[in-house]
Amino acid sequence: MDERDYLVTKVFPSLRRYCEERDVTLFELDLRWGISEEESKQGKVVDICLKEIQNTRPFFIGLLGERYGWVPSEDEQKTISQNTNVLEDYPWVRAELEIGTSITEIEIQEGVLKSEKKVNAYFYLRSPEMEVPAEFRENAGSPAARKLQNLKNRIRGQKEYSVKDYNSIEELGQFVEKDFKELVDSLFPEGALSELEKERLEQQNFLKSKTSVYIPIPGYENKLDDFIRGKERTLVITAPSGIGKSAFLADWIAKRQKNPMEGVTIIFHFIGTSQSEGDRHKIIQRLINEVRDIYGIKNEADEADIPSATNSGENKVEDTQKKILRNLLFAIPPEQKLVVILDGADKLDGDNGLLKNNINLLSCFDTYPENVKLIFSALETGSVMTFSKRREYPLIAITSLDIECRRRLIADYLLSFGKKLSSVQVERIAQDNESGNPLVLRALLDEIRLFGVFEKLDAEIDRYLAAPDIPAFFTLILGRMENAFKSKKNIAKEILSLICVSRNGLSEQEILDLSGAAPLYWSQMYNALSGHVSVQNGLVTLTHPFMQDAIKREWLKTKEAEESYRKKIAAYMKMEEVPPDRRNREYPFQLYELKDWDNLYAFLLNLEVFQYRYEMDRHELEKYWQSLRGADGNKYAFEKYLDIDTADKDKETLCIVYNKLGIFSRDILSDLKLSLKFYQKALNIREKVLGKNNPNTITNYNDLGDIYSKMSDYPKALEFFQKALAIREEVLVKNHPDTAFWYNRIGSVYINMGNYLKALEFFQKALAICEEALVKNDHLTSIICDNIGWVYDKTGDYPKALEFYQKALAIEGEVVGKNNFSTAHIYNNIGSCYNNMGNYPKALEFHQKALAIQEKILLKYHPDTADSYFMIGDIYNNMHDYPKALKFHQKALAIREEGLVNNHPSTANSYDKIGWVYDKMSDYPKALEFYQKALAVSEKVLGKNHSSTAITYENIGWVYDKMGDYPKVLEFYQKALIIREVLGKSHPDTAFSYNNIGLVYNNLCDYPKALEFYQKALAICKEILEKNDNRTAACCNNIGNAYHDMSDYPKALEFHQEALAIREEVLGKNSPDTAFSYNKISDDYTKLGNKEKADEFRLKALHIDGLLIKNIPPEEQIGELAETAVKQNGLALEFVADKTLPICTEAVKQNSGALKFAPEAFRALLEAGI
Repeated sequence: MDERDYLVTKVFPSLRRYCEERDVTLFELDLRWGISEEESKQGKVVDICLKEIQNTRPFFIGLLGERYGWVPSEDEQKTISQNTNVLEDYPWVRAELEIGTSITEIEIQEGVLKSEKKVNAYFYLRSPEMEVPAEFRENAGSPAARKLQNLKNRIRGQKEYSVKDYNSIEELGQFVEKDFKELVDSLFPEGALSELEKERLEQQNFLKSKTSVYIPIPGYENKLDDFIRGKERTLVITAPSGIGKSAFLADWIAKRQKNPMEGVTIIFHFIGTSQSEGDRHKIIQRLINEVRDIYGIKNEADEADIPSATNSGENKVEDTQKKILRNLLFAIPPEQKLVVILDGADKLDGDNGLLKNNINLLSCFDTYPENVKLIFSALETGSVMTFSKRREYPLIAITSLDIECRRRLIADYLLSFGKKLSSVQVERIAQDNESGNPLVLRALLDEIRLFGVFEKLDAEIDRYLAAPDIPAFFTLILGRMENAFKSKKNIAKEILSLICVSRNGLSEQEILDLSGAAPLYWSQMYNALSGHVSVQNGLVTLTHPFMQDAIKREWLKTKEAEESYRKKIAAYMKMEEVPPDRRNREYPFQLYELKDWDNLYAFLLNLEVFQYRYEMDRHELEKYWQSLRGADGNKYAFEKYLDIDTADKDKETLCIVYNKLGIFSRDILSDLKLSLKFYQKALNIREKVLGKNNPNTITNYNDLGDIYSKMSDYPKALEFFQKALAIREEVLVKNHPDTAFWYNRIGSVYINMGNYLKALEFFQKALAICEEALVKNDHLTSIICDNIGWVYDKTGDYPKALEFYQKALAIEGEVVGKNNFSTAHIYNNIGSCYNNMGNYPKALEFHQKALAIQEKILLKYHPDTADSYFMIGDIYNNMHDYPKALKFHQKALAIREEGLVNNHPSTANSYDKIGWVYDKMSDYPKALEFYQKALAVSEKVLGKNHSSTAITYENIGWVYDKMGDYPKVLEFYQKALIIREVLGKSHPDTAFSYNNIGLVYNNLCDYPKALEFYQKALAICKEILEKNDNRTAACCNNIGNAYHDMSDYPKALEFHQEALAIREEVLGKNSPDTAFSYNKISDDYTKLGNKEKADEFRLKALHIDGLLIKNIPPEEQIGELAETAVKQNGLALEFVADKTLPICTEAVKQNSGALKFAPEAFRALLEAGI
């Protein structure tokens, strides 16, 4: 074994592992490996060797023994001159060759001795005492021996670089290992470069690569500056592939790095060019880290996931990242401007950049302050541009190079390689249609500069220009590569096909191992493919889709051809020698592409692999598992992780992994029951190791509480949140803010249980702590005030609700300012409160305030903006302006369908509400259509046993009720009841279902059955609600109705009076519900023969109707008054005539269409002589 073999087999593998620990890739390049002596004398070898020395700079190892090396003869010098550009690219070499300098010495001079900058070079000289065969020694006294000694003396004489003599191969190995470990330690100290710094370095390197030869396009240079100074907040850069979007942005960024704009900071990210690859989670995290670092914002600025009554808080990784980034952006001082640039927004990993992956990244910027601007680039077609056009973002469309720019690029690019074309040749190239694409033009120029026979250059140019289109042009390049390496087992086809089917490229060592190519040939190939391949994150990858498409079209035409390369990579990655991180990335990808589900499942079903993939790329892990479950969910069960033998595993690590499996099951697989099993296993381990009352178990209790809450098992959720609270209270001081957080969380669970009294109790406890322990103007205090307001709102105490909403609003104004998403949220709550009070103008006022903020800071198509449209639609619905209601609900739906995808609970809510509006407009087929859409989403996303699904069942039942199809009504109401009873038989929603079923039996004239269900509802209300709650009143009213229909008028009167007492207390004497009770009591007295009492309550009701009717549009005033007149006795008609006939008459004069609202009733009114 000689020195090279020893280093390659013994030393470099150890060094490679040492480098991997520092996230550094080591690739040793031995240009002589696998090359015969005859081949080494070819001129091209010299050219390639010198180029590789440049490529590997600033690292160099020089080994010298007893041979001086190859000295080209005169004929060989002519061969070098004729076949290569060595003498033009390295002019000093000519003189060295003429005096008989060996190629070895020329390499040492180029790599080290002639270098203007210091490099990391090490020389190791073999001791003459070592035994070597005679053929490996120069003859004593020969010119070669003298030149070798002079070279050694020169190397020893310099003081810049280390020189060591070795007496054995083993000693050489020790020297190299020691020297290079010290070098790695100095260049890449352990922990010296953070992940953020590595990312910045890689991004900056890519930027430099794009600006080496760039010709600015006239008219575009100042557009980005104008955008930064202007009012627009989002800008899209678009163009076809290869036109130069990345170069355009890189050039502008580089100029702004040299000449910054005052007060402007730029964060740029070229997607897919650094260690974050195309993973949106990593990109968002990088943006978070950049903002923190640049503006000195500590982690404490991240808002805790605080539950609120109107938003229980999703705990998904992506939602959490978005929230953190949003908070950080709003924490940037308003006088400072931040510009975020995302190049290649359509290059994200996952099914070639499906809409959801790209939009999930861009949607992080739906919510950001006015001093933040976003620029992103994408191809002119595809999901991202569709998204951008819908949102009406301004854009800059980069067009092809004009003729003058082409001429300049041709000249400048070739000049950078010391070459020049004639003016005729330049013009022929510049005038070609495809030369307007900079990528294609540079590829053509690379082909020209690599062509060695100047006399045939015109014919070569013509050959490429004759290609009918871009695909045909790149096919010619592949043909040239194939011909160049045909004698080397067609390694061009082999290597490029392997790279093409790889996940994100292959390391150079992997390429050599897989292809069997000699390093020299690979080096030649790499140089010949300049512009088409690049090294990113230590992997050689194709740099543009044109080359990838050409390879697939020419060499991977069949499924069998592609699969053969994938199987080759998979077999290689399975070997033990492959570093674990490479195996974990590449191996499952190839199995996925091969649809080798058995082996993919076997590989993934490993806790270490899961943890690695989960941390590195959750999206890709999701893709694998969704495919396995889709192929055979029973055979490839995710649940099998629970059965893995973990006897020898660290318990704390196990607890962390099971927790992540729980998160993955919950957020990615949407399997709450499975998630529960993993969370429970994590808790069992932690309780066993640490004990049940250890503070570290709080996280586990919280996770389980969240899962049970999402499963609508609120008693269980409460149990675990209370366990967490108990531990927290034990380890903290009495009134610690963390305790307030848990009180608030428990209060939110009681809201979901419908126990508003208990919810209020815990919210008030939380508020008391906040007001004592925190500054009063604290965000947590604001959320708790908002929650308390929401409880009072739900229980009908609207003045109290408004009081606490206003408190929350005042705090938010102090903490984050008036134009903030939190402020908009509270405005919407206040609007909803006024809506519940029947004060629709006030409700509209506050919802529109919220909408104004959202359209300003959240942009037009944000989900929160959709929420405001939704609420405004509700107001118009309550005002009986159904066309306007439909308009706003459809606006909300359009945003939700685009931004949230169709299968989202909010989208279901929009379908549901649109169905409701059509129901009110008596368009029952349309109503059913949208209710069925809502049901389909709810059943798919939330499950058939979710409370929202129950609501939709009830709405469908309500439509069938209107259509008089009572068997269908009962069917859907009973479906809803089954779900309600799962929530608990003592839940207000269960009472609501009992009431609904009672109403159906009432309509079917089965009054005893109706009474049975009404009484069940009343029992629940009296058990869990406050004494005077309007829902209790509704139950009493329905029981009264049943007794009335059964002709038991005394019993009817008893329950109607009980309902009235509650309504007068809770809602006041001028409420529509109170008027309804007055009318019912009047009916009871009428049947009992007490006309005086009947008239008294009828007049009370009509007085309220007279007040309320003023808020109803004129057309409906006619209908409602007329219907009242027909139903009431003569006294009522007289009242209508005295109080409202002038209004009705004027309304009819102005709008004859009013008659259509109640023609029969109005006709009866006229016939009655009114």
